[in-house]
Amino acid sequence: MPAQFVFDTRFAEAFLPVEHVVFGKRLLPFCSWHKFQLEIINSPLLLNEPCSIVNLEHAVNICRTTFPQVAHFKAADTWFRRALWFLDKRRYSLHAEIRKFGDYLVNHNSGPKLWDKANEEGGKEPDCDDNLEAVCYFWKHSKCTEREAWMVPLGRMRWYNTLFSRMDGAQVDFWTPKDEEAFAAHVKKREAKIETTAQGYFEAGGVSIEEARERAKTEYWAEVSQRLGKTVRPE
Repeated sequence: MPAQFVFDTRFAEAFLPVEHVVFGKRLLPFCSWHKFQLEIINSPLLLNEPCSIVNLEHAVNICRTTFPQVAHFKAADTWFRRALWFLDKRRYSLHAEIRKFGDYLVNHNSGPKLWDKANEEGGKEPDCDDNLEAVCYFWKHSKCTEREAWMVPLGRMRWYNTLFSRMDGAQVDFWTPKDEEAFAAHVKKREAKIETTAQGYFEAGGVSIEEARERAKTEYWAEVSQRLGKTVRPE
């Protein structure tokens, strides 16, 4: 059997993006410039909140701009123009277009997964915009133009900046496909152990199977926390 390359799917998604079209308009790769503008208007599409057709239209317009162009939203100045605008959008399913925009965000924001340094103390609170910080770090290391730095797709920037930080001496450990496979096997073994314990409590009588499973799960995580000497939240 021929050997096969094993790719991190997060990496492949970041560097092999597909074209995204919402409301019939082609979107540019989602980048720091777009994210910054969406944050400025508190777009519900970034906050997982209910989204209106106007919210989505604003987001689409933003994600078609290039730095330093800012998306402007001109309100229709007559009822006739407003009616035409809504009639045009009735061709689309709002639910389907929102889903397509969500796929677009995921596709262009696929950064690396890193090992959680749970034993390290949290860093200090950020004191500047995270978009600016990421752009400046990339700009410094890549020696590109300011415009190019702001327009780099977010997923790619996260991969580049993570490797740049490793080159600068940071301890960076990637969560690899092998780690993913080992973790899946661990979860399967863990759930089997919890289920076996739960079945024992259930067969002993006095509790429902749901109560037995909850008891077994609580005991398992209490045991893990005691072994590690710290509170561990269920995964």
